[in-house]
Amino acid sequence: MTTTKAGGVAASYLLLRKAVGWTGTLLPVVLVAGDAAFSHAALPGSLSEYYYTPMRNILVGTLCVLGVFLVAYDVGVPADRRITNAAGAGVLGVALFPAPPAVPHVSTAQQVVGGLHFFFAATAFLALSITTWRFARPGSDGPGTAAPSPAAAAFYRASGALMLCLAAAAAAANLLPAPVKAATSLIFIFEALAIITFGISWLAKGKALQPLQHPSRIPHRPAPRQDPGHAATPAASSTTTGPAPSAARPGHGRNIGRCR
Repeated sequence: MTTTKAGGVAASYLLLRKAVGWTGTLLPVVLVAGDAAFSHAALPGSLSEYYYTPMRNILVGTLCVLGVFLVAYDVGVPADRRITNAAGAGVLGVALFPAPPAVPHVSTAQQVVGGLHFFFAATAFLALSITTWRFARPGSDGPGTAAPSPAAAAFYRASGALMLCLAAAAAAANLLPAPVKAATSLIFIFEALAIITFGISWLAKGKALQPLQHPSRIPHRPAPRQDPGHAATPAASSTTTGPAPSAARPGHGRNIGRCR
């Protein structure tokens, strides 16, 4: 891979990772701030319930963009490509199949769509957690690249584990009685923290990607060596002003011996 091509690939990876990271990090903040600005209703019980608020278009549009980014993400590792494709499909499914509304009675169609929504949400959270965990592996920046530093690897593993725990906590909180869920907003808190953790980890990975500085990407070019003959030229030229040592006059050696 040439230097110019490697630079273009690195820039695209950095841009895509940062775009995914900022989208995930800012989504809960934008939804809360926007809903507070346009309505005075209570905080929804989950992120999915923003579909039934004035922020519906923002939620659906952001999830669609995030899903497309994840599907487009590819560092040349087949396993990572399959996982991010699953994550992207899950995020797109969450956007296209809304959760049932928080009303006492829902229709059969809403129940079916809601079931698909929860399936895609579980798929997305699981795949995103695995992707973040795999950021700590060698080759996460492309085939042949080295693993990140021990501190960065520990951060990515902790982020992936935290996301999985928060998603499981949100699923468990969904089993609580409706009055408890409405009063505590536990599902929203767990989901928002999981998405923010996902976004921060992708921002960190985007800033850490530097394939142009990796020796496997660009061959090392040692400094050109100077020919020993050229290095000795000045010394040789300085000795040409007088007779060479081998051309010493007869008897010169004997005179030196007598002086000693």
